[in-house]
Amino acid sequence: MGEMIGNIAHQWRQPLGELSALLINLQVKHEFHDLDEGYLLESIQRCMKINAFMSGTISDFQNFFKPSKEKEVFEISEACERAIAILQASLRYHGIEFSFDISEKMEVLGYPNEFAQALLNILSNAKDVLSEREISNPFIRLYLKKGYKYILIVIEDNGGGIAKEHMERIFEPYFTTKYAKQGTGIGLYMTKMIIENNMGGIITVKNTESGALFTIKLPSVPEAEVAAYM
Repeated sequence: MGEMIGNIAHQWRQPLGELSALLINLQVKHEFHDLDEGYLLESIQRCMKINAFMSGTISDFQNFFKPSKEKEVFEISEACERAIAILQASLRYHGIEFSFDISEKMEVLGYPNEFAQALLNILSNAKDVLSEREISNPFIRLYLKKGYKYILIVIEDNGGGIAKEHMERIFEPYFTTKYAKQGTGIGLYMTKMIIENNMGGIITVKNTESGALFTIKLPSVPEAEVAAYM
């Protein structure tokens, strides 16, 4: 039970931060008489999406270790957009350029909420590194590639990469290079469990000339089999 609570707390930390940022922006705009109806309604919608994401986290972790849960076919870009929506305000606040490139519809078999959480962990880590290291012209790029019987989800940043001595341990439970108050070491470990244990995929990481590059490889669903899961 303690482990589950710790995992939920980790997954809630980023959404709670985003809710706080949205509310602060609303307060500032109100104080400067710059709060229009369009911005207010947009902020309310984003708060509702974040709230729904947090609510779903509880159910996801309750079912995480249940072998009886059923997989479903889902469109990978839609799950990606759920994770992106959580971070939008923070990325803008820190001046981080974000791009998401998708060329065609791609479907996989698995758990959409868990996948969104796994992706959020990687994106959130990249954002934190770019911010903490005060990188000039920071960026995060997310793109999808379709191969033969598989789909690649690639996340790249220019945050300077991962230290060589940390690379082999990056997915270990409770391993973190962050300050104690900022990280628990749960995020990337849970990401690996979701991708490899629950979705039959593979996750790898390497350094590029400017930063880190995470690659998630998931088996795709043949069109002939999609209808069977609908």
